[in-house]
Amino acid sequence: MPYKKELKICEYCNQSFEGIKTRKYCSTECSHSSRKSRKILICEECNKEYEVQSYRDSKFCSYDCKNKHQSSVEIELKCSHCETSFSRKEYKLNEKFNFCSKVCSDLFHQGENHYEWKEYLHIKGRKDALRK
Repeated sequence: MPYKKELKICEYCNQSFEGIKTRKYCSTECSHSSRKSRKILICEECNKEYEVQSYRDSKFCSYDCKNKHQSSVEIELKCSHCETSFSRKEYKLNEKFNFCSKVCSDLFHQGENHYEWKEYLHIKGRKDALRK
């Protein structure tokens, strides 16, 4: 049984055409042209305009700009566990917690701060809590 054809509109040229349900473009030319569309962005490091394919998101015009940006910007922070001051590169910042060392991170993520903490497993009379 052949696929049922329906009236559709091309996503590239907005012309109507008859095609199967999954088809997006009226022709191979429109399909190929849609992949070639480009957009202009501004580099976060050098403020130069650059062009990329429309489906891509980038912040820098080149690897050199990306490397310069990552190696230059450092921010002073306080450790989320011991509150010691330390500096970290901006691109390595964590949204919730920042630690001065792996030891502080491990100490902080114990007990109630552990990602698998379940309150009912640590209550006295655990058997009664599980029955509820």
